[in-house]
Amino acid sequence: SFALFDAGTPVWVMCLVFFVQGTGMAHIMPPVTVAVMQALPREKAGSGSAINNTFRQVGGALGIAVLGSVLSTVYRGDIEGHLGAVPAGVRDVAGESIEATLGVAEKLGPVAGKPLAAAANDAFISAMHVTALGSAAVALVGAVVVGLFLPGRPPARTEAPEEARPGRTAEPLSR
Repeated sequence: SFALFDAGTPVWVMCLVFFVQGTGMAHIMPPVTVAVMQALPREKAGSGSAINNTFRQVGGALGIAVLGSVLSTVYRGDIEGHLGAVPAGVRDVAGESIEATLGVAEKLGPVAGKPLAAAANDAFISAMHVTALGSAAVALVGAVVVGLFLPGRPPARTEAPEEARPGRTAEPLSR
């Protein structure tokens, strides 16, 4: 749904999407942690917990760094074509980020600045769409890897032990 946002998307719609995403993560993370821990022998629980926590934290940090780089690269590529009216001395600064572009657009005044600000917003939304789709692709690959390689557990036995089956009588204890 992040790929469907545009500059006119109301804040309440974004908040609703963020709420649903947070709720989904809250319902996924604990069972995944339990599945990881149950896949390990009891004597390796401490190591498994530490590795799970490390991968979660490193994955979050790398995800932010990589997706931020994707966002920045796509934004710069999209905004470069709209920087022709920007003075050469500030053109490099204007192409660095949406904040920098909007700052330069404000200094250019309403005639030259308004089209630049609109182009900056469009470039940012486009970069967000690419980033959202990229993160969805990474999540899909992760789900496939987990589905293929996470060891399963044998199903729990529902059959009662032989001694407790109906029709069997207990043997008398010998003294």
